[in-house]
Amino acid sequence: KANCEQDASGSGSSCSLGLEELDEPSTYAPLEESKRTYSDTYSATFAVSRLDASYYWSTETGTANRKTEWMKFDVGFLTAVEGITTRGGTDYNCYVKTYKLQYSKDGTVWTDVDNGKDFAGNTDQSTLVTNDFDAPVSARYLKVIPQTFESSYVCMKADLKFADPGKVTRLVIKGAGTYPCFRERTL
Repeated sequence: KANCEQDASGSGSSCSLGLEELDEPSTYAPLEESKRTYSDTYSATFAVSRLDASYYWSTETGTANRKTEWMKFDVGFLTAVEGITTRGGTDYNCYVKTYKLQYSKDGTVWTDVDNGKDFAGNTDQSTLVTNDFDAPVSARYLKVIPQTFESSYVCMKADLKFADPGKVTRLVIKGAGTYPCFRERTL
């Protein structure tokens, strides 16, 4: 950690710099169902979303025009997330075509992944689709917000893709926010 002074506007103010430490992902992927919550579910049977689950997350009928539904992951601690893999409903022709992602460190303040980009989802109910983020995010929580989908139900399975924390560095300027610095690349 280091201290710095900032005097861009003529009034001196100080800030401190530091690097965040991120936990290893080796023992928690894919996240168990108890680490997932949903805005709405069709029934308890459809309150699951792991890619290897027999069922899937599905909302009540008639939600096709609502963009307020969400699936939320709680990893349980701060770690590096670099992407997501999705699939649709396995026994019914329903799937999410596009979605937005948000992440949070505390479950209260949410930030859009990749500046609010609409991620390409599925084109059928069974194919796996993986989306990598432009840069890994440092998060405890991640929220999937479906934007468009096939049928009158939101139907989705998903698992997060965790990054090797050794490849993620984030500069923290206290009082000024968090900024991604670089992503290490192997030559």
